[in-house]
Amino acid sequence: MLGGSPHAQRPLVRRLIVASLLLTWTGLFGTAAIAADPVVAVVAVDSDPAEQARKAGRTIFLEGRNRHGEAIQARVGSGLALQGDAVACARCHGPEGAGNREGGLTAPALDWNSLSQARSASPGLLPRSRYDDVAVLRALRQGVDVEGRPLSTAMPRFTLAPREEADLLTYLRSLGQSLDIDPGLTPDRVVLGGVLPLSGPLAAAGQAADAAIRSCVAQANREGGIHGRQLAWQALDAHKLAPTEIARQLREQSFAVVAPWWGDLGSQDLVERLAGVPLIGPLGAATELDQPQPTLFAVAPQLSQQVRNLVDAVALGELAEQVSVHRPDNVRLSVIASPAAHHRAALVSSQRQAQNHPNLTLSIWQPKLGLSDAGQLADALRWLAAQPRQDAVLVLGPSNWMRSVTQSGRGRQPLAEADKSPSGSAQGPLILGAFAEQGQAVLDWPASLRDRLRLSHTVPEDAPLDPGPLRQALASVDASLSHPAVQSLAHAAACLTIDGLKRAGRDPSRARLRVALESVRDFRTGVVGPLNYSRQSHLGTVGSAIVRISADGRRLETVREWRTPQSW
Repeated sequence: MLGGSPHAQRPLVRRLIVASLLLTWTGLFGTAAIAADPVVAVVAVDSDPAEQARKAGRTIFLEGRNRHGEAIQARVGSGLALQGDAVACARCHGPEGAGNREGGLTAPALDWNSLSQARSASPGLLPRSRYDDVAVLRALRQGVDVEGRPLSTAMPRFTLAPREEADLLTYLRSLGQSLDIDPGLTPDRVVLGGVLPLSGPLAAAGQAADAAIRSCVAQANREGGIHGRQLAWQALDAHKLAPTEIARQLREQSFAVVAPWWGDLGSQDLVERLAGVPLIGPLGAATELDQPQPTLFAVAPQLSQQVRNLVDAVALGELAEQVSVHRPDNVRLSVIASPAAHHRAALVSSQRQAQNHPNLTLSIWQPKLGLSDAGQLADALRWLAAQPRQDAVLVLGPSNWMRSVTQSGRGRQPLAEADKSPSGSAQGPLILGAFAEQGQAVLDWPASLRDRLRLSHTVPEDAPLDPGPLRQALASVDASLSHPAVQSLAHAAACLTIDGLKRAGRDPSRARLRVALESVRDFRTGVVGPLNYSRQSHLGTVGSAIVRISADGRRLETVREWRTPQSW
């Protein structure tokens, strides 16, 4: 940071080191998403080269990426390599470059008015002469101030190409001025954008999600809007428009994107196409985060996190009718996962979590190329039947997969001998999965099938869901609760966005909205569990309970209370 004190640096250095480790971890364990078409870098085209440079410099400042979407490289401290969002100027100096103070370390203001004037001594800052272009670039490259004194070791030493240096300097000259206003924001309006399957085979669900978002926006406008601005909702049809046109319109016309559901695009591809735009509560394939993303805030509970809890519970013997105080020996867990991106990501999490438990043996079915969905399921059932012994089966697939797996052990010898199984059941191994993927329909299964189910559940007992307000909100826009799961997530995403806008204040920016959302704690919408975010985690829900279905099939009974997974 330009002119910062070299003292009291440890908190910020520690934070940067943690960011580096996080980036390393996500590189190891992220999974690729299935995209509807090749990912392309979408760069807004402007006829004015100066405006192109200013926008590119803004991306460097806020996100740590150049005009081609590539991560900026830097080193910090004794040479720790960092890149991208971890070294974005806004992380320490603030999204408006107004400066910041944390842990005794001062990051000074970076607007050109402040840089181009000499400064007298102030708390945490030494006196200095004025900066010019050469001095700014020397500070970025070498970590020395205009007087040649070493800057704080928490200040990254950047490796920038000449084009990147010019872009950043251009942006610093406009920082904090009227030019520096995000798309979708006017003095009297905030435009929220979306992309949903409004036509085609998923049209009914896409239109239901659209109605849920419209109902929330309409309610906010009836209450006076957000800090004097009315909200506008503009949804694009993912089934009709070309991908490049969708990306262009959302980047250039929307302040934030709410509940995007863009074909089979996963979260990583979504972030790449809409770089810099806040993405709140994605649906579809992007529901599951491939890896942490600085601009994406998940509303849907992550299947990968729930699977980790299920693995812990079966390994510790906590799902049996009679729970032992001793860890069971030689527990065998079979896993079948559909080829869908979020199911494969959850499979990777189950494998990683199993490494915490030496007593757990994992057997994994691998999908075969070229088979239809029905063919994949049939092959998985044959594979399960051939397993020598199973204590539990984790099913990561559509709801019909779980029912088929459960039925396959009914009326004959179970899939495996269960005498010494942690399930304590003579009917076969326990069947594990996520309640959200099965829905209320499992309550209507025959008792002989229900008894073997152990399902992760992401709604705490002290925060029960109440769809009543959502029904009323939908009625206000002449809609009904036709697709509860997708409408609940879309409504929660819209409510969260509106709460974030309120927190961002009267002079919002995309960066301020992001910071505001990171301050959300125990946010309750009534249609999903409480949401909590932080600078380190953009997962709204991390923990889960494990439930079974009561004997009468009318309610869920807690088998294992709400917990977060064991650390890796």
